[in-house]
Amino acid sequence: METDIWLPLATALGGWGLAQVTEVLKDRRASNREHQARQSELQRTTLLALQDQLLEVFKLTASWRALEAEARTRLRHTTAMGRLLASRVEHDGARKEIRAFLKAAVRLARTTNDITEEEVSRATSMYTDATDLIGMLLRERY
Repeated sequence: METDIWLPLATALGGWGLAQVTEVLKDRRASNREHQARQSELQRTTLLALQDQLLEVFKLTASWRALEAEARTRLRHTTAMGRLLASRVEHDGARKEIRAFLKAAVRLARTTNDITEEEVSRATSMYTDATDLIGMLLRERY
């Protein structure tokens, strides 16, 4: 008689417990997917904003001879914003390329003597490499 009561009761409790565990696991997977989606969107937004900042730095640096006090301030601000955005990028190679370009751009803007065509060409190449890498990341990952 005792088995007649305990077996159905144990089966019911076991089924309820398994249902609860399944729900918790489903919720955890859904939460992880949402977190990944938010991270991907943040990276995508960061990379797009970074492209804009790098373009601005490039334009300001390209006209280095005409940089007046206000333009130099804008260049410092834009470079700082570029560094901030670069720090958020998950891809190590992209961060390295971006920082190298920003450093070269600041160095060109600070130079008071004649800048060689080779230095300008190197900075342009660094800009191109950085933006190409960002574009590749956007296409392949986001």
